[in-house]
Amino acid sequence: MKKLNVFFILPNVFGDTTLGTLSAATSPPTGLAFLASMILREGHNVEAADLRVETEYEMHEKIKNFNPDYICVSFMSFGYKQIYKFIDRMKEKYPKIPIVIGGPHASLFLKQALEESKVDFAVYGEGELTLAELLSGKNLKDIKGLVWRNGNDIVVNMPREFNENLDDLPFPKFDLFPLDRYTDKKIPIVSSRGCPHSCIFCEIPKFAGKKLRHRSAKNVVDEMEYWYEKGYNYFPFVDDNVAQDTNKFIELCDEIIRRGIKIKWDLRNGIRVDKVNYDLLMKMKEAGCIYFVLSVEHFDDEVLRTMKKGITSNMVFRAIEDSEKAGIPFGITIIVGLPGDTFEKFMRNYKLVQKYNFEEVRFYNALSYPGTELHQMIIDKGNYLMQPNEFLSQTTIMGDEPLFEYPGFTIEEKKKALKMGENLLMKKIIKKEFGSVLGAIGYGFWRIEPLRQPVTKIGTGLWKSFRKLKSNLNLS
Repeated sequence: MKKLNVFFILPNVFGDTTLGTLSAATSPPTGLAFLASMILREGHNVEAADLRVETEYEMHEKIKNFNPDYICVSFMSFGYKQIYKFIDRMKEKYPKIPIVIGGPHASLFLKQALEESKVDFAVYGEGELTLAELLSGKNLKDIKGLVWRNGNDIVVNMPREFNENLDDLPFPKFDLFPLDRYTDKKIPIVSSRGCPHSCIFCEIPKFAGKKLRHRSAKNVVDEMEYWYEKGYNYFPFVDDNVAQDTNKFIELCDEIIRRGIKIKWDLRNGIRVDKVNYDLLMKMKEAGCIYFVLSVEHFDDEVLRTMKKGITSNMVFRAIEDSEKAGIPFGITIIVGLPGDTFEKFMRNYKLVQKYNFEEVRFYNALSYPGTELHQMIIDKGNYLMQPNEFLSQTTIMGDEPLFEYPGFTIEEKKKALKMGENLLMKKIIKKEFGSVLGAIGYGFWRIEPLRQPVTKIGTGLWKSFRKLKSNLNLS
C-alpha cells in the first residue's frame, strides 16, 4: 500500500480566519483526532489545522510544506454554506488534491455537499474505517459509508455497520493540534458512542447509531493517564450519553479512583435525569467531577411526553434534589417552543429555575433537523418561518428568532421567552466568569442594546485571557 500524506482541517465559521480573528475554542477536536490516529496506524502521514485557533495563512503554509495527497474537512451543519465556500476556495487553490468531508453534516445530508460544492467524497456515519479504505485504494463502489462522484452521478454507498469494539481504536491524536492555543488546558474524552433514545428533536442516531457502545474503563483511564503524565489534569467528557449505562459509568469512576490520579472532569453535554441519584453523584465527586449539566429540557409532563424524552417531571425534581445534596456545581438545559409548549409553561419553567442555585441555565431555541420526527411534525401541524437548510446555514443556534411556529405558542411569545432566557443565562455566565461585582457591572452594560456588541467583544477577549490564565494556574 502506498504511503499517503493526509491533511485534516476543522474550519471556523465563527470568525474570519483569513484576518486572524479566531474563536474561543477551549479544546482540540475529538472527531478529527480519532480519524488522524486511525490513519497514522494505517501507515500514512498526517498533518492538521484547527482554524478556530490557527489562521488560514498558517494552514496554507502547512499544506505547502506537507504536500498532501488528500485534504479531509470535518464540520457540523451550522454555517455549512460558509464551509462550502471555504471548500471551493481550497479546490481552486489545490485543484489536484481530492477533498473528503465528514462529520455530522455529511451524515445528515449525504449527497448535498457534493451537489452544492466541489467536494470529491463524503464519509458518513463513523468515518475511521471508511476513510482508511478510501486511502487504501479499494474500489469506490465497495466502500461502505462513502458518497462519491461517478461521472455526472453522485453515488451513496450502503451504510457501514457501527464499530462494536471502541477499544480497538487508537487514542485520538490531539498533539497534532497547537494545544497551547486553546483557552483551557484540557483533553476531551469520548467514552461511548450512540444513543438508544428517541427524542423527536435529536439527530445523533443518524451519525452515531441507536445502539450504545462503550470503551472499557481501563481503556478510557489509560488515555487519561497518558495525558496526566504529560501535565494535563482536566478531562471533560463529551459523550452524548456518558452515564446511560450507570454500571459502566461507575466502573469508570472506580478505575479513576483506584489509580489515584488527581484529575478533574465535567459533563457539559448533559446527563439524563433518570440516571442521576445521590450515590452516583457522590461517586462522580470522589472521582473528580467538578461540574455537570442535567438534561432537563422541560418541567412539564405533557411536553416531556411529546418530545419522547422518556422522563417525567418527578424524575427532574428528584435529580435536582439529589444534585443539590451532592454539592457538585451543576446547570440545566431547557428547550423553548417544542410541540405542546406554551408561554405559560415557559413562565413556570422560568420561575422554577430561579428557585434553585444553578450555575447555568441554558434556554435553547427549539431546532428541527431534516430526518427527525420534529421535522415531520412541523410539516404536518406547524409552519416553518425559516427552512432547515436556511437556518443551518447560519453560524449560531443562539438568539431570539423562532425557526417555526406551532399551535399554542405564538411567534411573539417565543421571541419574548427566548430573550428572557438569554438574559438570565448571560447574567449567570458573566457573574460566574468575572465575579459578582465586575459581573454585575458587565451585565448592566450588556443589557444596553447599543453597547451589546462592543461589550461582548471586549468581554470575550477578557474571558479568553482570564480562562487561559486560570487554566495554566490550574485554578479552573
